[in-house]
Amino acid sequence: MLKLKETSLIEKYKAAPTKTIIELARIMKADGVIFAKVESYSPESRRHSELTSTSASIYARLIDVNDMSVVLTSQQQSSSIFSNSSSVIKDVSLNAIDEFQEGFIQLNGSE
Repeated sequence: MLKLKETSLIEKYKAAPTKTIIELARIMKADGVIFAKVESYSPESRRHSELTSTSASIYARLIDVNDMSVVLTSQQQSSSIFSNSSSVIKDVSLNAIDEFQEGFIQLNGSE
């Protein structure tokens, strides 16, 4: 948000967030931007007799700023009857980061 304000793009962002983030990335001379959608479900209450689980998923994609192509993607899902939503979201996020790191290694051709 700070960079959007510094570059006077805040109003533009309100109208078209994705397009404006791409524009900001170009201004900052970034090669790509990672967009992610995170969803989670946590039951309101847990009764002794029912097993309910907390779940989370993340879908992330790295977009090339120059040609808008998708360079890398990651889709992760997890659920737990013991963990809270923050823990499950952290788990799927770390799994997505690991997958992106592996993708970067493959893109760079080194291990």
